[in-house]
Amino acid sequence: MKTWVLLANKGKAIIFSKNKGPKGPYDIKEKFINSSAFKKESDIYSDRSGASRTSYTNNSASLSDSKYKMEQGNKFANEIVRFLDKGVVAKDYDQLIIVSDKGFIGNLRSKIPAQVNSTKEKEILKNFYTEVPHELNLFLKEH
Repeated sequence: MKTWVLLANKGKAIIFSKNKGPKGPYDIKEKFINSSAFKKESDIYSDRSGASRTSYTNNSASLSDSKYKMEQGNKFANEIVRFLDKGVVAKDYDQLIIVSDKGFIGNLRSKIPAQVNSTKEKEILKNFYTEVPHELNLFLKEH
């Protein structure tokens, strides 16, 4: 039985493949980077939200992601899901474990097709890109 483990947040994703038994080694299958997630709004889009005045404050900057950043996040999730879908069709894996932060997991869930969803063994809400690398190694060995 082949298992893929997807670790993802809105800026980075990596898919590990485990081919040998429950305690076998994990190999990196694919890496994804959403470079726009790390850029300032002013660097990626000329019509940025910027600072604005409201009736409640003198000067407030926009705190939520812009429409452009949300679109880029959707494209990033679609790229990951396309790769997972190709893997199912090619029978590269039988089980899928998704580890993602709560800010990105919903985006992935809404795009995953039924055939990929049928291989999903579990979902874990955790952002390993903010964790210490040895904790990730321990986590992968346990799961």
